[in-house]
Amino acid sequence: MKYLYFIAGILIIISGLAAYHLTHSRVKVSKPFLVVNDRIMTRQEVETLIKEQPGKRSVQAGIESVITHQLLIQEALKQGISKEEPFRRAVEKYYEQSLVRFLADRKLKSFKAEANQEELDRYLLLCRKRVVVSKFEYPSMKEAKSGKKTDPKRIEADFTQLSGDIKWTLLTLKKGRTSLPAESADRVFVLRLDDVQPVQGDQIASIDINEAKAFILKKKKEAMMAAWIRKLRNNAEVWREK
Repeated sequence: MKYLYFIAGILIIISGLAAYHLTHSRVKVSKPFLVVNDRIMTRQEVETLIKEQPGKRSVQAGIESVITHQLLIQEALKQGISKEEPFRRAVEKYYEQSLVRFLADRKLKSFKAEANQEELDRYLLLCRKRVVVSKFEYPSMKEAKSGKKTDPKRIEADFTQLSGDIKWTLLTLKKGRTSLPAESADRVFVLRLDDVQPVQGDQIASIDINEAKAFILKKKKEAMMAAWIRKLRNNAEVWREK
């Protein structure tokens, strides 16, 4: 019997608390700022949409743009475009692209990288040099590692004019040495640094240490990202018809 009284007491307390909240709480309802047919928008929502618009414009022009945008959305829904297969595929594609982009941005920000003084000095030194490079290209990493002979492409240019991938590979390469295979787009390449020549004084590009540091950090994070993706692939179960 005492147990029943205890349960009844708990129910009375809960009921009292519920009644108190119902009589004393007030739900804050945002005041409408803009109404387009049956679409009700608050001031905060409209201001946010205006901030997302490209370029600078007056508040009135921004509001007019929001109104036009809403009218077009309503018309598209009225015509049933949202139910059509091409629209569904476009939304799915955009969703997947956005998902991957957000993941990649978040992962890149999580990587910790540093540019040491030796790397910075090497980069700034090469920016004052003209290099002669032999570039060997392969369709896959397996063929590149096999040591298969292929005709190289000769590159002779100022270091600053080279692509980021080639710059990064040359950064740790000494004259006469050959690099390890590196991936770029849909190809794999190997570089041999054949010669390093001085650049004429009036042709030296103006590169400061901050640019050098930014380049090195960017390439290191790209390498970390590539290693992380390889780990995902190695841990995944993938099957395809041969």
